[in-house]
Amino acid sequence: MDMTSVPSQNPDTAARLIDDKVFVLHPDTSELHALNEVGARIWDLADGVRTVADIVAAVEAEYDVSAQTAETDTVTFLDELAAKGLITLA
Repeated sequence: MDMTSVPSQNPDTAARLIDDKVFVLHPDTSELHALNEVGARIWDLADGVRTVADIVAAVEAEYDVSAQTAETDTVTFLDELAAKGLITLA
């Protein structure tokens, strides 16, 4: 994944915050995805404005993890969201 890519939430999805978790429903597959606190934060940051590098930097700063861990985990998670059709990358 290119660090300059800009992830955007799929506008067809429905997302709700319930008890510190975000639940995202993909309307085409009817699959419900539960995101933990970090996943929910990455979901929020995938706003169509921030780059992958911006999101990685936010995760590193907010969760006190190393730059390498933040990059690896964030990119892996964004790849999973993209594969499920929950986000797009521009």
